[in-house]
Amino acid sequence: MINIAIDGYSGAGKSTLTKLLAKKLGNDFKVLDTGAIFRAMACGFIDFQKSNNIDDNSVNNFLNKNTVNVKFVDGIQHVYINNKDVTPYIRQENIGILSAKLCVYPQIRQCYLSIAQKFARKNNCIMEGRDIATVVMPNADVKIFLQADENTRAKRRLLELLDKGENTTLEDVIDNLNKRDGLFNKGVTQLKPTHDSIIVDNTNMTLEQTADFCYKIIQKKLNDKKIL
Repeated sequence: MINIAIDGYSGAGKSTLTKLLAKKLGNDFKVLDTGAIFRAMACGFIDFQKSNNIDDNSVNNFLNKNTVNVKFVDGIQHVYINNKDVTPYIRQENIGILSAKLCVYPQIRQCYLSIAQKFARKNNCIMEGRDIATVVMPNADVKIFLQADENTRAKRRLLELLDKGENTTLEDVIDNLNKRDGLFNKGVTQLKPTHDSIIVDNTNMTLEQTADFCYKIIQKKLNDKKIL
């Protein structure tokens, strides 16, 4: 199987880039939205615990009594907690913040890893996150680390939230991005490129330009490896 890893900071455009690249790569490639798995667990956690207070006991209790599954319906990823589709609820900002807190717990990450690595073994895939190249797919054929300056990332995220009707400010978005990246770096894995990652700074690129640039990188890498 061909595996492509996209890592990087919050708001750099990883999710959009991954979707654009998947279209360019064709139907043989599938996308696993790893962030959606953590967000779904955050939804399930709040619903189960009736609280967003997190500690080892509450995390273990949640995982022991709930199942997490990913299914594709008409090519669209859905995440189920105990057979309940929570996908419609995972993009709220409070869920994103809670998922960043949850993902530092090793037992949460192990649940996620088992899903993601099984997916990678069975599919030609492109996967995005913050530790795809370092932990999930360390043997990925292509590794891209996406970054942009803080203001650019925050403005992109702000537009997404405003389009969804959420009432927020640029300052709040910057604060939340820093918290999420900071929480991740305090966890069991670190947000960093590998020695063989290709670092792409898209501060001065549109996401469409970023996709074109990264597609050429992927083609070259796969050609050099004689995979294409």
